[in-house]
Amino acid sequence: MKRLFSLLGWIFALAFLAVGLRNFEAGLSMDGPLYATIARNLAQSQSGSWFRLTTSIPEFQPFFAEHPHLGFWVLAAVFEILPAADWSARIPSHLFYVLFLLLIYSWIAELSRSRRAGALAVVLIWAFPILSNFFSNAYLDPQALVLGTFAVYALERAIRPQAAWPWALFSGLALAGSALTKGFTVLGFGPAMAFLVVNRFAGLRREALSAAIVCLTSSLAILLIYALLLSRSEVPAFLDTYVTRQWSQRFAVSSDGLRLLDPFFYKELARETHWLLVVIPVWLWIRKRSFPSGDAAKIPLILLASFVLMYVPAGRVGHQYWLMLLPWAAWWLALALDSILPASWSEVRFRKVTMTVSIVLVVVLQYFPFRVYRSRVPSLAPEIAVTARRIGDEAAGARLWIEDLRVKDPFIRSGTWAWYTGLPVDYFSRESLVSGTRVATDQDIFAIENFPEGARRRRLIAQLKERGLCVAGESKKALYWTQCRWAD
Repeated sequence: MKRLFSLLGWIFALAFLAVGLRNFEAGLSMDGPLYATIARNLAQSQSGSWFRLTTSIPEFQPFFAEHPHLGFWVLAAVFEILPAADWSARIPSHLFYVLFLLLIYSWIAELSRSRRAGALAVVLIWAFPILSNFFSNAYLDPQALVLGTFAVYALERAIRPQAAWPWALFSGLALAGSALTKGFTVLGFGPAMAFLVVNRFAGLRREALSAAIVCLTSSLAILLIYALLLSRSEVPAFLDTYVTRQWSQRFAVSSDGLRLLDPFFYKELARETHWLLVVIPVWLWIRKRSFPSGDAAKIPLILLASFVLMYVPAGRVGHQYWLMLLPWAAWWLALALDSILPASWSEVRFRKVTMTVSIVLVVVLQYFPFRVYRSRVPSLAPEIAVTARRIGDEAAGARLWIEDLRVKDPFIRSGTWAWYTGLPVDYFSRESLVSGTRVATDQDIFAIENFPEGARRRRLIAQLKERGLCVAGESKKALYWTQCRWAD
């Protein structure tokens, strides 16, 4: 029991430094605001239907069909209890971060029979900054990663002499949970699970066959129940839309096997591991040490290869996609380091050093200003939210219109506006407002992000005032208008 508490204390110390401090920073990044907005809409749904993934974001209307529901249900459950804000939106990912570190430590220590290897893997995952950045966000990938990893772990436990059959059931349930979180992403765990069944079939035929059957049966049962519930919901075409969208955007159209030959990907992968993926194999060769072998080394290599084959041809390189690649690189690197480092670097010593460093850094960060990873909150978005609440008291509700700009990922921009203002978002053009072709209602709010102060801005303000719109708030590069009676 004492050892367990010591392990938990170490994990929590690392996790708090890696992701906990980001609770105090404003700004969810990339897709985070989009997912958080969907979950908030679920929690605030008047109809009570948790199948209607409405987004308030034009690119994903009428219903969001990019991912299944489980991840949104988990986040919405948090918003049912706590206010919907940046800090509460991060809670699920933070919990999954801690669970993932505990799972990786326990599994590697058991498979490799080296607790130091498990500790090294945890420290490497902790030290890869992009993992911490995306575990500290409102993303679905952390949940899918933990559930998928647990599915492989539980299956490996099930295919052992005199193994308890519930492990195979747990594996199937976790596999279904990963699929219900990130859909086709779960396929990346399939090769590792198939390897375990085939590799142990000769010596443990009965255990391997029964574990595979129980795992697949339980997983398919959960997925069929989900499909049945969807078919009877208010959005019966959800699965068709999801499959069509995934196939057309990620596989059929954009997939190109030649991307596997692009050196840019391998350079980025090495850079994100602090070049350890290059340095450590060279170090092994210089020291004349053999590369790690056995199931403990094969499992991470298979997982790394399967996700590379899934993501790289589809052009999914960097950002949250690294969550499915870097942990397996860290696992293999930990095994390699364990065979190189001197015996004096014991697991206990390693944990004490890293725990001390993390606590010192936490204390330092409390007293010295240090900017950690964060995204940009749109200028004036909090002020617009206040104005919308004031309008909402006397009108049916407000709608935010942002200037239509040619951007690479418009849903990221509109999702950020929707999350930080709490309003449905749509687009307008300056010309339509000035010409009068766009008629503003009492509830409309119009925002422009990049419009510096100057003569052109003053002229536009005067023109719109003639049409009943007045500036309700402005900064050096942004401003927003409402009906003049709401501008005071």
